[in-house]
Amino acid sequence: MKIQKKVITTVCIIIMAVTLVSIFKDEIRSSVTQLISYELERERSKEVGEYNILSWNDSKFQINHYSSGNQLDMIENEKTIVLLENIIKYKKETSKLYIITPDDQAIIDNNNIAYIHIGSYDPNNDKDVEIESKEKVFIYSKRYESDHIIYVESINDFETSDKEILEKLIDDNTNVS
Repeated sequence: MKIQKKVITTVCIIIMAVTLVSIFKDEIRSSVTQLISYELERERSKEVGEYNILSWNDSKFQINHYSSGNQLDMIENEKTIVLLENIIKYKKETSKLYIITPDDQAIIDNNNIAYIHIGSYDPNNDKDVEIESKEKVFIYSKRYESDHIIYVESINDFETSDKEILEKLIDDNTNVS
């Protein structure tokens, strides 16, 4: 009789646990993903370190180094918006900042307006992703809406003088300036 009671209690507990997991699976998945992401970034930052490479004007735009490489960040509403990743070159010239990644280009002027060309963008698949890490909020976005950003469809949409500078940077075989 006691064994049957223990078996029934155990089965009930297992059924309740399975039910709870199935009900909260999305929340559990999200929490586990955030935890894994946080721990990976924490471990990588110990190995590689993270630091600021360049702050533009009032630090609205920054090129920062993380374990995954250099990225263009914009600080807005106490959040870090990651606009470009894998920066391979950048150059300050004529009061503008020129930035090159393998697929994208950006120019930031002295008025803190970023003109950005994204090489490949699919509005159905490229959604913003928000991650909390080290008490900071990072938003990874290929089309973040802000008064400080203007997206251009092609490198040809940049002003001629800017386009020439970008093309020289692209053709130059050296890496990050």
